[in-house]
Parts: sequence; C-alpha cells; structure tokens
Amino acid sequence: MFAYCDIDLKRSSGCDRAGAIARTLTLLLACLPGVVAAQTAVAPAPPAAPASAPSPRPVPLSWSVTEGTTPLSGAPLVTAILESTQPLINMIGQPQHASLVLRCQEGVLATYVSWPEVLQMNGTTFGGRPQTMVLWSLDSQPIAASFWLRDTSGTATGMFDTKAAVKFLEKLIVARRFVVRLTGQTTQDAVFELGDIETVAGKVGASCGVKWTLPR
Repeated sequence: MFAYCDIDLKRSSGCDRAGAIARTLTLLLACLPGVVAAQTAVAPAPPAAPASAPSPRPVPLSWSVTEGTTPLSGAPLVTAILESTQPLINMIGQPQHASLVLRCQEGVLATYVSWPEVLQMNGTTFGGRPQTMVLWSLDSQPIAASFWLRDTSGTATGMFDTKAAVKFLEKLIVARRFVVRLTGQTTQDAVFELGDIETVAGKVGASCGVKWTLPR
C-alpha cells in the first residue's frame, strides 16, 4: 500500500510561499521511504520443487535356471533361460524379449533362441524339417550366416539334438556377447550378454551326461 501525504500549495500565498515550498519538500521526503518500500516489495519466492528421485539403475540380466524331472519318465529336466538385453516387437506390436535357451530334456540337449514372432521358413532339411536363415556373431567376430531348424511352433530356432547343440555351445561358452538377427513379420536383432554361461552350460550339459573341455 502506498503512503498518503496531504500537500496543499493553494493555501500558501505571498511571503509564506517560500516557507510553503520548504514544508512541501520536507513532506515529500517524509513520504518517500513508504513509497519506495511499497514499490520495491518482493513477492515471496515459490516453494522449491522437491528433488526428483534418481532414476533406478537397470538390473543386469542374468540366467534363470529351473530344475526338475519329466512327469512320465522321471528323467532330468533342466532349463536355463537368458533374456535379450532389450525387448523386441512381437506379432501384435507389443514389446517382448527374445530368449536364449539351454535345455536338457529326456537326455537330449538343445540350444535355441525363442523369438516373439513366427519366423520365416527359408528352406527344409533332407528330412523335410523347416529351417530359417540366421545371421549371428560372437563378440567382435565376423557375422556368420546359417540355416537353423525351426521348431513346430515356428517361434524358436536352433539346435534340437545333442550333437549340434554341443558343437554350438562350445563356441558360446568362450564368448561374452551373442547377437542374432532373425526375420518374422519384421527383421530384428537380439543381443544377449552371456555372463556366466560356462557354469550354466556345464550344469545343463551335465544333466544330459555331456561334458566339454574349454580351450585355454
């Protein structure tokens, strides 16, 4: 609120004019602090925004291993699953991870990639089993092109017999990173950080009576 000063020069006349002017200046100076204070008042600062919580660090992906037996025969059933570092897009346009799977079932070792789309069929074996074309690489090695078996669901491809699975695992267990490119409705890449694959593969392989010696 501004200070109010009642100043009337009309009532000052004649020889009193000089005195009136002096009194007027005195009143103006007396009013000035209130006017300045009113004009320079600063509104209170808004409350500071609460500090935002730090973004959670992504949890490193790791192998998930399940152990059991098949209901019919009681044979060991051991499955190890590693999800891709990033989700892909499934057949309905939703994000879904690919998975790298190591499995021992009924004494047969398998190594395959589970995909969020139905994979293309790019050929067949001599026995008529469907195959799909795969581009893949380990660490910084050159890209390899292969034809892998496609399972009956059409959403997984890899090695479904012990001999082929062991041959591929011998390459995987000395690597740190596995990248695979497959084509379903779209062509997508999946990246797998292999972590402690040597221990995991050893556990799954042992359930199928398979052992291998790593190059040193």
